[in-house]
Amino acid sequence: MRRCISSFPSNQPVVTKTVPRAAEHTWPQLPPELTDSIIDFLANDAASLKACGLAGRIFLPSSRKHLFRRVVLRPSTSKATPSGKLVGFLLSAPHLLPYVTSLRLVEGDFQLDGKGRHVGWMARDHRLATLLARLPTIRGLSLESTFRPLEWNNLPKGLKVSIRGILKSIQLTDLALMSVAHFPARLLLAAHNLKRLEAKGIILESISLDDSGTMLFDIEPCLAAVDSSCLRRISITTRGGASRYSRDISLMSQLLERSRHSLCELELLPSLTFVRMRDVVHHPLVLGAMPNLKSLKLGVEISDFDTASTNPSFLWVSTVLNNIPPANALEEITLKCEIIFGNGLRQLDRAIWKMLDWCLTREALGNLRRVKLLVHTVHNSEDLAHKFGSISSFLEHQLVSLRRRGVLCIEEVYDLSTHTSKGHSISA
Repeated sequence: MRRCISSFPSNQPVVTKTVPRAAEHTWPQLPPELTDSIIDFLANDAASLKACGLAGRIFLPSSRKHLFRRVVLRPSTSKATPSGKLVGFLLSAPHLLPYVTSLRLVEGDFQLDGKGRHVGWMARDHRLATLLARLPTIRGLSLESTFRPLEWNNLPKGLKVSIRGILKSIQLTDLALMSVAHFPARLLLAAHNLKRLEAKGIILESISLDDSGTMLFDIEPCLAAVDSSCLRRISITTRGGASRYSRDISLMSQLLERSRHSLCELELLPSLTFVRMRDVVHHPLVLGAMPNLKSLKLGVEISDFDTASTNPSFLWVSTVLNNIPPANALEEITLKCEIIFGNGLRQLDRAIWKMLDWCLTREALGNLRRVKLLVHTVHNSEDLAHKFGSISSFLEHQLVSLRRRGVLCIEEVYDLSTHTSKGHSISA
């Protein structure tokens, strides 16, 4: 070291050369639209999507969109089910929930509970209801079951509420129901934006259709895809009037035809406002053979302006009653009667009630044990109400044959929809 130092005199300046540093290279940043297009090519390659998500933040949103777009929760025989792990993971990562647009719930791991019911993992995992309630962008929902039907009534209340919330969402466009028992058909009508319905092996116990705000025949594609051969109760209320009468009757006939072997209770309350008599004649509703039908409810509107030959509501009801086949099991018929008093110059046409009395006492209806009239009266003035007197006494005197058979029951109500009684009733 000393020799090296001595070879360079201290009085000579030391020349140092500066080597220029390499220029720093900056990669150009791709536009987000181009990045998304690149990731879209890997939509079905989970391994590549995971790698891209780890490569850089610029790829993370697009990778997550495809990775969590479709979520499938299915049962497993192991104790720590993959479905349970995934439910817990999604609940612990709420920032991923907006990416989920399609959810498929597959049941199959059934076990007997304390009440002897077959319940699956959906009923046992109470976190599932919380997860469904936190999914804001679900566009497709599928409820499926293997081995045995998924019993809707055995699901926890919270889970059913969460599923109802998804069905009512305007985001939902696709719905699949595979082997689901006793699914409430009214929920199909709550899915206002539904574009695709797939139903296989679905069992409906009862259905109630009310087309207020929704044309009855607009839901025909939904009902056509549902197996209604196991329906036990149907209630149909229409408010379409003359413009939709023929279409409504056609849909009613199709639905009743598919469920006629299992149907036990039937309620038909069609709107006949401005419906012409000839429309009722040309488009009658024929119930046909329903071997298990025990209860029938019909609605009729009668005013003191009408006669038996000018009242379409009376014609419709009498046509339905007259077309009931002799081989039937009917035990009870209920008539929801709205009686309007507005004409001070004339009274109710007694011929209407005489003909109803004859229709209800035909030999074909010999098994009837009760004929109930729920009567709601509307008066234009108090004078008309006092002039007419008691509607129950009037009807009792007109329906002589029913009274003699001891099956007549008349009840005055404030509201036909809620059956709020006025406290006046007559039973024979």
